[in-house]
Amino acid sequence: MVEKLDFSKNRTQELSLKDLSKTYCENYPNGEPVGGIYHYMLIQAMLGRIERVGLKPELQTITAADNRDRLRPGVTIFKERETQYGEGSFESHALRRVYAIIKVKDFEDKDTDYNCAVSYHQKGISVGFGPQVRVCQNMMIMGARYFISTSSLGGIMGKHENMKNVAELISRCDEVLEGFSEHVVTWREQLKQLKTVKLEMDQCRVIFSRLMEERILFDTANKQLHKPLIYPLNDTCIKAAYERYLTRVMPHSGKTVTAWEFYNILNEDLKPSRVDMPILQPQMVRLNDFLMKEIEQL
Repeated sequence: MVEKLDFSKNRTQELSLKDLSKTYCENYPNGEPVGGIYHYMLIQAMLGRIERVGLKPELQTITAADNRDRLRPGVTIFKERETQYGEGSFESHALRRVYAIIKVKDFEDKDTDYNCAVSYHQKGISVGFGPQVRVCQNMMIMGARYFISTSSLGGIMGKHENMKNVAELISRCDEVLEGFSEHVVTWREQLKQLKTVKLEMDQCRVIFSRLMEERILFDTANKQLHKPLIYPLNDTCIKAAYERYLTRVMPHSGKTVTAWEFYNILNEDLKPSRVDMPILQPQMVRLNDFLMKEIEQL
């Protein structure tokens, strides 16, 4: 955790819930919190909801990010408050992009945590549920039913309609939390399945080409080709994942990898420090659904 904030050197900073609560909280002209709730109160609310259903939450990390956008910056520093509280003070910063991981301690095992991830940003609020590989902090949201949002960004919601307000979002989270033990069983079964499937080098190459195709179809200006569904990975992430994959298999003459190993190779960059926060969780959902569909079709 940082003792003071400095986004000039690193666009992401990790801080405690107590320090987050000290930051400047913005209101609409009517006095209501921007976005319907303050970021720290949203995290507190999720901690409380997890406890309410008889589970044990443990707050892992809170990451604040600066997207350095002039119109809608992730971070604004108020000079008059900086004069009052000091350079780098929490009180002088308005943080508009905050991502928190809450572990549900009841189900952790040797390699995996089972988490609630809260994303608060200028385009809305979202909460995702799923497993996380402890050693590399790879969080997964295994389908749209485990993703709840006030924003339709990414087009992944489908029949799981985006929530109209924060109260509705929290109520929907309650539904997921009340069946959390059953969801963990489902996730563990999927992880087990991924660990049994073997992928040859040619099969992985096909999946990488399909990942790039998804990116192209989303970005294209050609209306006949355009696909409104957010891509699982952007160009930079695809390139980095391909390099990680080749580094693993090339020295061994193109050895096979399990679908689980491949998933983690692809997923490694889906973190708030590396991906634009509003699309981070939608991409987690898309990557899971995309990869499972590709594996089924092999």
